[in-house]
Amino acid sequence: MRRHFRQRSDIVINKSGHLFVGVILMIMGSLFLLDTMHIVDTSVIISRGWPLIIIALGLIKLTRADSVEERLSAGIWIFIGSIFFLSRLGYLPFSVWGLIWPTALIAFGFYLVVRSRFGFNVPVDSASRFNSMAFMGGIERKVTSQEFEGGEVTAIMGGCGIDLREASILDTEATIEVFVWAGGVEIFVPEGWSIISKVVPIMGGFEDATKRSDEYTKRLVIRGLVLMGGIEVKNY
Repeated sequence: MRRHFRQRSDIVINKSGHLFVGVILMIMGSLFLLDTMHIVDTSVIISRGWPLIIIALGLIKLTRADSVEERLSAGIWIFIGSIFFLSRLGYLPFSVWGLIWPTALIAFGFYLVVRSRFGFNVPVDSASRFNSMAFMGGIERKVTSQEFEGGEVTAIMGGCGIDLREASILDTEATIEVFVWAGGVEIFVPEGWSIISKVVPIMGGFEDATKRSDEYTKRLVIRGLVLMGGIEVKNY
C-alpha cells in the first residue's frame, strides 16, 4: 500500500510540467475563442497579463530547485515577471528596461560569484522518477536510481541534459515523457538499453545515437512532442 501511494504521489508531482503547459494552452485557446465570439477583448488581457506566465514559470522552477544556481535563476524570472506586470498595470513611473538591464548585470555578477564560491554540481536524483523543466535556460540532472521507472522532461526555449548511465530500470521498461518547444534535450543512457521512440517531431527531430546490440535487456520508451527542437539519445 505504501509503495502504491508513493508511486501515485510521484506521478502527480512529475506531471506538473506538462500540466502547466497544457493549462496555459487551454487558457489561451479559451481567450481567443471568447474574443472571436466578441465576449472579451483578448488583446487587453494578454497585453497586461502575459508577465504572469513568467512569474508562474519562476515559481515552478523555485519549487523544483536542487541547487543555489537553480534557486537564483528562479528568483530572477520571478523578479523580471513581477517588474513587467507592475509596469503593465501602470504602477512604475520609470522605464522597465532601464531597470531590467542594470539588474540583470548585477544578477549575472552575483551568479558568477556564487558559482566560483560554491562550484557547480550536477543535481543527483536517486528517486524512481524524475522531473526536469528548462525555460529559456539550461539544466543538467543525473539519475542514479536502481529502480528507475521513468520521468518527465519539458524544454521551452532551453535545454535539458539527463544522465541515466548509472541508473537501472526497475522491470524491463521505463518511459520518459517529453515536451520540447524551440529547445533541445540530451539523454545519456547505459549500453544495452534499447531506445523506442514514440516522439512526434514537428519541424524538429529525434536522433538515437546509442550503440546497437543484440543483447538488449532493458527498454527505454521516449514519447511526446517536439516543436522546432530536437532530442538526442546516446551512450557517451
